[in-house]
Amino acid sequence: MVWCHNPGVLTYHVGSSNKHAIGICLTGDFRSQSPTKAQEESLRSLVQALIKDLPQYTGVRGHNEFPGYSWKNVLVLTIAQF
Repeated sequence: MVWCHNPGVLTYHVGSSNKHAIGICLTGDFRSQSPTKAQEESLRSLVQALIKDLPQYTGVRGHNEFPGYSWKNVLVLTIAQF
């Protein structure tokens, strides 16, 4: 896992929702491969930590679930599977 920014740093990853969303990215080309088990476990651990440490946490959403991004299907591991 690589930590790029502190949660309070504004990053640009999902248009008008940047101010209230934390971007999480798994490395790989998931059009032709699936995330590794280690990536899936790391993702689950990260989200568990966010739930614990951020009182304003409201849940995980896929990129395509944010306003203006419904056309962009980038997930292999769906939110329902997660």
